[in-house]
Amino acid sequence: MQIEQIKYIIKNRKMNRFQILAVFICILISMIDGYDVMTIAFVVPSLAELWLLSPEKIGILFSAGLIGMVSGAIIITPFADKYGRRVIIIVCLLLLSTSTIASGFCLNHTQLIVARFISGLAIGAIMPSINTIIAEFSSDQSRSLAIGIMAASYTTGSVIGGILCITLISHLGWQYVYFLGGAFSCFLLPLVFWLLPESLEFILLNRRYQSLAKLNHLLTKLSLPTFATFPQLTYQSSKEQKQVNLIMTANFIKTTLLMTVSVSTMMISFYFLINWTPKILVYLGYTKEMSVTASLVMNIFGIIGGLSIGWLSKIYSVQKITSLMAFIAFY
Repeated sequence: MQIEQIKYIIKNRKMNRFQILAVFICILISMIDGYDVMTIAFVVPSLAELWLLSPEKIGILFSAGLIGMVSGAIIITPFADKYGRRVIIIVCLLLLSTSTIASGFCLNHTQLIVARFISGLAIGAIMPSINTIIAEFSSDQSRSLAIGIMAASYTTGSVIGGILCITLISHLGWQYVYFLGGAFSCFLLPLVFWLLPESLEFILLNRRYQSLAKLNHLLTKLSLPTFATFPQLTYQSSKEQKQVNLIMTANFIKTTLLMTVSVSTMMISFYFLINWTPKILVYLGYTKEMSVTASLVMNIFGIIGGLSIGWLSKIYSVQKITSLMAFIAFY
């Protein structure tokens, strides 16, 4: 059996337990990432009162994690092509656990900015890698749904964080929001280490890490035939690694620019609303608990939207569903 046949089977057959488990672990990681990114919006009303933070300092605090995410995606993510998706996920999850716990020990605005930036670095590097794992181990029929669930899980993590924040901040203090988040990340580390597979594409295409034992172990987990010798890749398989260049060619540049602009503007709106809504409501005279609740409502509808896109994409084209959701968001 050739590699192309194996890829075809993975894409077109029903997902087995191993594939579902791999996707599920990535969804859990996305949930932890959502918890970590969004909790800053929930703890800021308490921090602003405790540290006497001005709106400018609050804005810097919000931006630190987001700048870290951008930096992690640009600087750290490319190393996944050299060392593997799984390795990057494990290292960055360890970094996320450490920086999240460290956030709870911060004594001032500057220390928390540094801790949030480091957490952002880890999250920015993790997200592309888990997206790759989900896309690679999902069947064509279930891929859009799996990605939709992953998007919803990110928001689910923020909802869980908001619910816990109300209790933790009231009874224990804002620090325990981060202590609990770090504990969640630490809990995931052994699951990722023992159960998350390496990318099949990485094993096949990265010459430094080509290993027959690793390949056959993965194929066995996928309930697929193994190889007696490491397979020789066809010209088409080797060429796939360079297809990223296609997005900048004349045929795709328009789509690339539209996607870049639309995602960027959506993220600006999303993080502005999520981060500033609780603080704006406090300025308007609402209680901190009420401000967190209002943010939770937005996140809950975000979960509904993510799941809806995943389910509807099995019936209608992704382009039509995305356009409809963008139109609804605008109004």
